[in-house]
Amino acid sequence: MRLTIDKGTPSEVEQLLQVLNSMNLDNLQVVVNKNDTSNEILKKISKPIKKKLDLEEIKKAKNYKGVNRERFNALIKEINIIEPIELLLSQLSA
Repeated sequence: MRLTIDKGTPSEVEQLLQVLNSMNLDNLQVVVNKNDTSNEILKKISKPIKKKLDLEEIKKAKNYKGVNRERFNALIKEINIIEPIELLLSQLSA
């Protein structure tokens, strides 16, 4: 998603950025089209690009816990589905 800001005082832009940051929009790209915008605002909206993708770091940042295998297997037994998987999948596309 790309957001372009054409007008506004630096304080208005900062307020808008605070709102956007609280929404946790990771894929948001903000472009400020104003010549007199202070460098501080530009520093706040620009994020460095990482050269290496670290899945463990992403899991930690997003507080990902993974699947509780024991609970998952218990739910499978509790559901007790007797129909073949092919039949169940064909019903999804109907």
